[in-house]
Amino acid sequence: MYNLLRATKIPTITILFCSNLKYLTKQNQRNSLQNMCPLKMAIRVADEDKLNKAMKAFRDGKYSDTDGDYGKAEEMLFYLKIRKDLNDAIAARDLNRLSSVVASIKRSPMKNRLKLQLAKAERILKSLQNIEKMRHAIMKLNQKTIAEIKSYS
Repeated sequence: MYNLLRATKIPTITILFCSNLKYLTKQNQRNSLQNMCPLKMAIRVADEDKLNKAMKAFRDGKYSDTDGDYGKAEEMLFYLKIRKDLNDAIAARDLNRLSSVVASIKRSPMKNRLKLQLAKAERILKSLQNIEKMRHAIMKLNQKTIAEIKSYS
């Protein structure tokens, strides 16, 4: 049940202010996204494909850059790519790949935006380094030592 407080007349749209403001704001966001230029929409949605298409349209001269949106789009595209690389490296759990991605993120200006993912990656990297160290120690054991360890169980 809606708690109607008042109705406001906006050109061609009447908005009812009620207790269900979340629905109204989501609908207004959708409407504003449809009316905005493709580059701004792609930045807000943060979709790599849409960003590439919108940036290509800007480069082809279909739109003008009045708000510095092209720079923002390049920054967002860089962020999306580096985040994807980090997530892929974490999923692969490859020591060399993960260490190179972590090092590149630490040098990039995006390290503050990726704090949580970077902390997770560093934890996994430390764990992988410990596993690698133990693997080398086990490989150095000779057969006599391994047979002695087996005899204990």
